[in-house]
Formats: sequence, structure tokens, C-alpha cells
Amino acid sequence: MDRIKKNALLFIIVSFILVFVILFIALFIFHSSKINEQTLFVSSFKTSLAFNRALRALLSLLPPIIIFLFVTSFSVFFTLSPFQKETFAYNSVAVPSFAMLIIFLIIVIFSELFFIPLLYKKESIIEYRSIKAYKTLLYAKELYNRRDYDRTLSILDLYFEIDEKNKEAQKLYTSAMDNISKISPSLEEEDARAGTTPQGPKSYYEKGKEEYENENYYAALFYLERALKLHRDNREIQELFERSRKKAHDQLGEITRKERETKNLIQQKEKALTALDDNQLYEAYSIFYSLNKKYPDLEDINLYLHTVTEQLLKIDFLTQELTEHEWLPTIENIVFIDRRGFSNSVGRVIPDDGNFYFYDITRYRTGYNGIEMQNAKYGKWMEDKILIKNNEGFEPITEGEEELHYIYPFVHPGYLLYINDPEETGNQLTIYERLSLSDDLRRSGLPIDGRLVYLSKKLGIFFSTWVLSLFLSGLGWRRRSVYEFPPPLKLIIFSVVTPFIVYLLHLMYVGMNEIIIYSHNYFTRLVTERLNVAIWVILVNCVIAVIATLYFLAQKSGAD
Repeated sequence: MDRIKKNALLFIIVSFILVFVILFIALFIFHSSKINEQTLFVSSFKTSLAFNRALRALLSLLPPIIIFLFVTSFSVFFTLSPFQKETFAYNSVAVPSFAMLIIFLIIVIFSELFFIPLLYKKESIIEYRSIKAYKTLLYAKELYNRRDYDRTLSILDLYFEIDEKNKEAQKLYTSAMDNISKISPSLEEEDARAGTTPQGPKSYYEKGKEEYENENYYAALFYLERALKLHRDNREIQELFERSRKKAHDQLGEITRKERETKNLIQQKEKALTALDDNQLYEAYSIFYSLNKKYPDLEDINLYLHTVTEQLLKIDFLTQELTEHEWLPTIENIVFIDRRGFSNSVGRVIPDDGNFYFYDITRYRTGYNGIEMQNAKYGKWMEDKILIKNNEGFEPITEGEEELHYIYPFVHPGYLLYINDPEETGNQLTIYERLSLSDDLRRSGLPIDGRLVYLSKKLGIFFSTWVLSLFLSGLGWRRRSVYEFPPPLKLIIFSVVTPFIVYLLHLMYVGMNEIIIYSHNYFTRLVTERLNVAIWVILVNCVIAVIATLYFLAQKSGAD
């Protein structure tokens, strides 16, 4: 590569970096001044939010920046002394510029299809975390005023995951700790008095033996029953199990004083254990729950109830979980259509750590028997569907009743949060999500562009960068003074006016591309009905791009 080509590449790269950095600093200052710290709630988020918005705005301005850079290079930079050599020819600057334009276009493609949507998502997350921090601190203050200091500390722990440097939260945490220490001794002091020390994990047999020695026979039964399932032939476990069961039965006689109740309890427990072994979780839960209410002091029943509850929570939920999350920030009034044809109106949705909680659900569907309507107070996203219910506990769903208990959305709830704002939803979709989810989002009721229209609009941005860069570069080269650097006044006017003209021309080209998109239905009838809109847009833009490319390559220098 000769020196003139190296100089051309150097000028283009350095100019791009300088313009990019200067514009980013200006946009960062602008967005920092626009952010209201009172509405952002967490002041530490201000810098990251301003950085995110500035970078997103800058990437959106990449096409006009590249066009302006090429116009400036061929109008001004390539008239400087490093290019005024006897061997200078137009292709000395045209070839490296052409190669750089291809690289710049690749950057634009990735920013439009991936980087900008990801920045929109990050901005949305920052804003939500800020609101969540604000709600968390308010709720912690409310709990503190109720003198629920333990809960206050747990809520503040959630707050510190977002903003650990907040002095008000730290002061509240210290005050709650002080109040707890006044009411009861610390856990460390209790452990010291009891002589307990942290221990490693124990086997079921070891736990059962320990509970037996502590005369806690019901807890011993729980662990020994589980140990026997793992080691059915172990005589030591069997003997300790039999002794524990005898002791538990003797103790039960003292508790109930009724032989009939004793037998009934044993039968019910065995029935529940059989149901648990057969994975009939709802039946096992129902029996253990009723036994626990009747015999709250029997620790083995309590432990089995806890075990069954943990397994059921993998496929079901308790409404208590939703009531405990009601204080979190919410998104209101979401309406979407599901796969069963129901129109679902949700009063509130709360996203939290990958979970989605739904409140006040109303479902409508027009069928052969008129309008079907269903109401549910609570709902939770479980795997690939929303489980809805009104009851407090677990309730088995019989075969054929799934439609009354499940909502089957076309898409993940994360995409439904902004369904009332299609522009916000569309901004957060990468090219992969657009291509895979556009149809399902439209079926859900979101009025966004289809896949082909979306691609056609993006093609307009890419072709605008290519066409205007080449055409205006060729025009600038033709109109320049070959060996004369522009006078200062003319250069100032050029530097001020050109960016606005370039930006306006870019908008005009993108607008023209939209006209091409919407003219598809009319003009393709003359060719073929099978020509889809994306191919139509590519054909028209390719013709324009070829003309601009030939015009650019056809330019010459005075020495040519």
C-alpha cells in the first residue's frame, strides 16, 4: 500500500474516532442534564443511565456521521498537503474509502440489529431497578414503623443488592438491628450459651439419631423413614426406627388420650406417605395439611408437610407468595390474546427475579354459546404458561379443566409488559427476536411491524448510508478545488451547515424507503404477486446503490 492510501485510511479512521468521541461527550452531558435525580430515585444510576442513553443515541446517529465523514473527506481532507503528490490519483483515496465504507456499514448493521435493542433493554432494567429500590425503601420504613424489625432487615437486604451506599437505608438498618438486640439476645449469644458450633451436612440417619437422643421422636421418625428408603436392609436404622416409632406412639397416647385417634393418625399418615411415594403430591399435601392442623405439635407431620409443599411449589404456587410481593413496582392494565382465543385483561403485573405475578385477571372469549367470561384473583408464570387461581392453597387440576386454570400466551411474559406501548416493545427486540417472535407478538395484540416490513425498514438505513456516502463523496470531489484548501470562512460554514443537510438527506432517504415499502402492493401486481416486500425493497434500493457506486467510481482527479 502506497503512502497516499495509508494517509487516506488514517484520515478516515482518526476523523471517525474524533467525531465519535466528541459527539459522545456532548450527548452524555446533554442526557446527564436531562435526568431528574428525584424521579430516578437512585442517584448512583445516573451515570450508567446517561452513558447508556448517550451511546444509544450515538449509535442511532451512525449513518449520518459516516455520510458526513465521507463528504468532509472528499471535500476537505483529501485536498491537504499529504495528498498533493505527483503520483496522486483519484483511486488512491477512492479504494481505501470504499473499503472503509464496507466496514462502517457492517458496524451500522450490528448496531441497528443488536446493540441498540440491547441498550434499550438495559435502560429499561436500570429504570425498573431504580423504581424497585424506591418502593423497597418505602416498604422497609413502613415495616419499621410497625415494629416488624426482622422483616425490615430482610427487605433492606434486598435494597442493598441495588444500592448499598444509601445512607438513609444504612441508618434504618442499624436502628432495626439495635431494636432487635434490645428485644432478644443475638443469635450468636444463643449459640454460645447452647454450646453449638457450625457443623457440616449430616445424613438422614445421623439427624434421626440426634433427634432421638434429644427425645424429639417425631422429628426422628421423619429422618429415619427417609434413611430407610435409601438403606432398606440396614438393621441399625431399622432398630432405631422401631424404637422411635414406639416412643412416638407412647407419646401420642399422652397427647391424644384416644386410641381411635391414634389409629386414625397412623392410617392417615401411611396413606399420605403412599401418595407421596406415588408422586400424588396434591393428595399427600391434603392429608398432611389436615393432620398438621389437628396435631400441630407432631414434628414429623410438619416436616413432611414442608417437604410436599416444596415439591408442589415447582408446579404450583400459594397465593401467599403473591400477597408478599404486592408492594413491588407494578405494570398496570395489560391486555393480550392467548392461544385459546381468550382476551386477557390483567390489572397488575409484577416482574421480580425471573418471576411474573399477575393480579385481577379477567378473560373473555366469544364461542358458540355466547361470551365466555372467567375471573381470577391471582396468577403466576409457571414454565410455559400462566397458572391462575382464586383459592389460598393447592388444588389439583383434573383432566379437561386445564383451560380454566391455565393461560397459554403466545410469548414469554417479559414481552407482554409493554404491550400497551408497541414502540417501546419494538425498540427492545433484536433481529433474532423480531424474526422469531413478530408473528406471535402480533397474534397477542401488539401492533408492531411484521418481519419483512421490519427488515425492509432496516434496509432503508443501510442503503441510505451506502448511497449517500458514495453519491455525496463523488459530488464533493467534483465540486472541490483540487489543490486549494478551503478558506476559513467557507470551511466554518461548511462544517456548520453540512451535518444538518446530511441528517436531513438521510431522513429523506429513509422516508423514501418507507414509500417504497408501502408502494409494494401496487407495483408488484405488474410483475408478480409472489414478490414479497423485502425483495421489492432490495431490488429498488440496489438499482439506486448501483447508480451511486458507478457515479463514485467514475470520478477522476486533475492528474488523471
